[in-house]
Amino acid sequence: MERVSWDGLWMTVATAVSMRSLCVKRQVGAVVTDASHRVLGTGYNGPPAGLKINEPCDFWCPQGAGQADACLSLHAEINALLYTDRRLREGGTIYVSTAPCLKCSLAIANSGIGRLVCPPPDEHHDDAEVRLSRNLFINADVLVDIWNNKGGL
Repeated sequence: MERVSWDGLWMTVATAVSMRSLCVKRQVGAVVTDASHRVLGTGYNGPPAGLKINEPCDFWCPQGAGQADACLSLHAEINALLYTDRRLREGGTIYVSTAPCLKCSLAIANSGIGRLVCPPPDEHHDDAEVRLSRNLFINADVLVDIWNNKGGL
């Protein structure tokens, strides 16, 4: 029996957490661990916790009605960071089931996280945003490891 790596384990958990999302366009999950690989928190994209919503977002989100910049959901990375203590996540890792957007990249760079593990950017990311995020992580000393979706980096 081959033992799963920490990265394999937490990327699998991030993908499982994404299944809690009510978004009909894209489900994203995130897991924050400390430097010892212990889970500090998880998050998925969705509306603020206080909203009493249980149906897919195309029923309640203005973006579903064609207003592209009016999404009411928080991204998975932001939710995961909101539910963790900065002192505990210093030097830790965030695992995300998709590459983060620029706004989430800014939050990660400011969070004390030392490492990001995620798949490569996809069609939802434009090249300029990818370059900005990459430079941001380099300058903030956040190591980025690209997950290949086949069980390894």
